[in-house]
Amino acid sequence: SNSWKIEALFEDAGIDLRRLVSTERLTKKMVMEEDWSFSKHEQENISSYLTRSSQQAKAMFDRIVGVEGPEL
Repeated sequence: SNSWKIEALFEDAGIDLRRLVSTERLTKKMVMEEDWSFSKHEQENISSYLTRSSQQAKAMFDRIVGVEGPEL
């Protein structure tokens, strides 16, 4: 199962874990009636996470090919 990977991703990105719903608990009513919009805080966290991840990936590949870059 990959659920622990998704949970770790949510935690790293600052996304509310209430969004992780097991298939046993998932209902059509829950999907249709729950507000699944990201909060302002989550949106900011996601934006920061995407920026940080991109910078870290670039730095990693720069180090692989021997280009000096900032330490992260």
